[in-house]
Amino acid sequence: MNTRMNYRLAIHCPTFNHAPYIRQCLDGFVAQKTNFPFAAIVVDDASTDNEKEVLWDYINNEFDSATIIEQETEDYVRVIGTHKANQDCTFIFILLKYNHYSIKKNKSPYFKEWEDEAQYIALCEGDDYWTDPLKLQKQVDILEQHKKITMIHSGFKYLDDNSTSFRNSSPVNSNLSIFEKIYNILDYNKYRIQTCTVVARADCWNKAIEINREAFNTHYFLMGDTQLWIGLLEIGDIYYLPDITSVYRINSNSATSRNNNSVRKLRFDLSCSEMRLFFIDKLKLSDAFKKEIENVFYHQLLKYKIFNPDYIPYHKIDKKHALIIKLTNLPVIRKILKSYLTNKKGIKEF
Repeated sequence: MNTRMNYRLAIHCPTFNHAPYIRQCLDGFVAQKTNFPFAAIVVDDASTDNEKEVLWDYINNEFDSATIIEQETEDYVRVIGTHKANQDCTFIFILLKYNHYSIKKNKSPYFKEWEDEAQYIALCEGDDYWTDPLKLQKQVDILEQHKKITMIHSGFKYLDDNSTSFRNSSPVNSNLSIFEKIYNILDYNKYRIQTCTVVARADCWNKAIEINREAFNTHYFLMGDTQLWIGLLEIGDIYYLPDITSVYRINSNSATSRNNNSVRKLRFDLSCSEMRLFFIDKLKLSDAFKKEIENVFYHQLLKYKIFNPDYIPYHKIDKKHALIIKLTNLPVIRKILKSYLTNKKGIKEF
């Protein structure tokens, strides 16, 4: 089998401890009906549940043994194969031997190594899944017809992992200017882009990362998708397809979940504010908007530093708030505030 097959689209599928969900995710890839070949790059970050066993079971039962190629290095086991039911769908499984997230080792090279032939990149994490078998075809058709569009996203459903109830995403206004979209993305929830619905041009994807290299490289910004959306808007436009194509699973243990009331959630929220301030300064957005986000930032910073007083923020602190932080970090005051937040607000330290 030619491991450098001429596929037009590459799917990024990062996964970790998604054993109950990963098969549904993979089946969503296989179900895609396209007039072009595509590759699903599945990178498992050394899962500690039984996800690896699920993946091996999938490999052993869903692929023609004649197409399977295995390779092992000191960092991973790699398996490549074409699915029995869809000859246009090639899987590249990269099973990491140690957890990269815990040591802040970048997993992007494992995806990029297999993007040489791809004109388009799609995204779907291992706990989300696609429901529309024409998702990729619809999105690629639009990108083929409109060369100024750098990325297309769609409608989706929310699924709480603690229930079986679905909720439709709110439609977004696709008639906004590029500048208005940037504002609304940074304002959060006004222009909602769910990662599992996205298809982007590969060349624009790489340019977007390059022009915002600092926003991707800094360890302060814990997310990676918002920087990408903004970068793609800096070089083109984003298109919204109202069709519901995907399901985004709300995981209560995720740092992004509203139900997560942990210090880890405080850190993630603070990261979001700092990232927004980075782009407000970079793109020279309005002072009024900056002041609004700064108010949120200082509120989040004060709470987080009660649990982690050594944290040095990315965003420069003004003198007034520097004094407030200094006072709240006095041992006696910090102890009282920490006790209040832990007992009254239910914030868990993990």
